Amino acid sequence: MVIRRTKQYCFSLLLFILLSANCLISPDKKKEPPPAPPDTTAPKLILEKSADTVYTGNEWVPPGYSCFDSVDGDLTDSVLVTGEVFTSIEGDYVQVYSATDKKGNKSIEKCTITVKASPGLWAQYQLNGNGDDASGSGHSAKIVGSVTATSDRFNKAGAASQFDGTDNSYMVCDNLKGFPSGNCPKTLSGWVKTTTKNFQAFFGIGTTAAKGNFQIASDTGIRINGWTEACDWKTRVSKGGYSNEKWHHLAVTYDSVKTIFYLDGVQKSETSTYKYITDTTKGKVVIGNEIDFAGWPVSGAIDDVRIYARALSALQIRAICLSGGWSPGTDSIVPPDTSTPPDTTTPPDTMKPPSKVTGLTYQIKGAAGSLSLVLTWNDVPTAFSFGVYYDIGKTVDNNGYYRVALLNSYTLTGVLTEGEEYTFAVCATSRDGIESGLSDPITVLFKAP
Repeated sequence: MVIRRTKQYCFSLLLFILLSANCLISPDKKKEPPPAPPDTTAPKLILEKSADTVYTGNEWVPPGYSCFDSVDGDLTDSVLVTGEVFTSIEGDYVQVYSATDKKGNKSIEKCTITVKASPGLWAQYQLNGNGDDASGSGHSAKIVGSVTATSDRFNKAGAASQFDGTDNSYMVCDNLKGFPSGNCPKTLSGWVKTTTKNFQAFFGIGTTAAKGNFQIASDTGIRINGWTEACDWKTRVSKGGYSNEKWHHLAVTYDSVKTIFYLDGVQKSETSTYKYITDTTKGKVVIGNEIDFAGWPVSGAIDDVRIYARALSALQIRAICLSGGWSPGTDSIVPPDTSTPPDTTTPPDTMKPPSKVTGLTYQIKGAAGSLSLVLTWNDVPTAFSFGVYYDIGKTVDNNGYYRVALLNSYTLTGVLTEGEEYTFAVCATSRDGIESGLSDPITVLFKAP
């Protein structure tokens, strides 16, 4: 059968074929997605707490934190922490936590840390030429005779008191109001600078009754006077350790059983033989002479005397000693006293230095303009603390800048110049103040990573 096709039919068929082919070779044009909005949202930075309180001498634990950005993801490791907290110095400190994303959006959170005096601070005599009680407890001492203002251990004029070595040169507070009575815990702490080898009673509290006194004094060495000879504890610290016309920190703690003496922040002697009974009805505070003002006057300077109605820990004594950045020099090291047998309760002092520090490394954190440097090293089990030495350039020795670390890490914030090259080394220090040799140094170009 023959099918006849008209011209109109053929044209329609051709048009259909052409349109179908066009569909096969020309895909539909898809619409482009709209551009993403600009990233103007700062990372979300969360602190566990924005305020905290710590007592002097205690370790402060920084708050935990986290940081997340909607575009860049987890930025916790990029958080920059600035601001140091000195738990040996009372006051308010602020640590600033900041994080910046790739677009420069920045979040800032702050934690305010209040460092308070250790509980039990009964009186504090800063001795700036006067006997005012800086603790706020109202136990100010009056000056008797010739007591003059002198420079303290930081060479600050008028910040300590000078006693002339006569019986008519001392300070006294005539009552112990508010101090616990009886065989109670107590602590004495203060700074002394003297050259005399005579009998001296530096500072303390008590009466003239047997076991009723509690004073740091000296004759051939440091002793804690309980008033009668049988009640006086003669420690094994020799006179050569403190009577060298240099400032030294003296402290004694009593926990109702054990008495411990510290020189320059280091425990030197310990005993459980003696008792110190506080009579708050008759007792007094005396600085610069014996409790009866006769025969034991101080010839030299005294500063920052503190009296606590509790026994401070070794760490708290160390913190007071190092307050303000002071560091005992080699002249502060006390050799064993061969003239007086050591207490049977105290093991012989070997004066052995701890092992050398190893594994010193560093990490630079933060952005340009707000950098910090974190030093870490392997712990030394026999170390009491660590000394961090650093200097500008490629070398460092123990005459360089110095910082004290109680743990095996230290962060320097706001003290280094960006773009400068520094060299660091660390030594370990024993409880007796003996330093190991310096670690292998590392040289750091302090700039943004």
